[in-house]
Amino acid sequence: MPVPLHRTDEIEVKVEAVNGDVRRPLTALEVAIVDATDERIQVVLTDFEGFSYFDGVPQGRYRLETVGAAPLPVTISRYALVMTGLNMIVARQ
Repeated sequence: MPVPLHRTDEIEVKVEAVNGDVRRPLTALEVAIVDATDERIQVVLTDFEGFSYFDGVPQGRYRLETVGAAPLPVTISRYALVMTGLNMIVARQ
């Protein structure tokens, strides 16, 4: 029996507050991945180190959003299996 499979990827983002040279991870902060039609695909909370993980994201163009930070554009293509090293800066104090 054929089973249709759709490729999905993962996104990892770290959310931090910055004060000069000091960076502080923000915990329990809501982060959303939003598609081109402004639909929120997934919403997760940052962990104790300020990281959020999105699993099962279909290929496409998205933006990551959280309170106090500029939206972060992300494109998942057939060449990217996992998006890591993304940072969102919530506040420069």
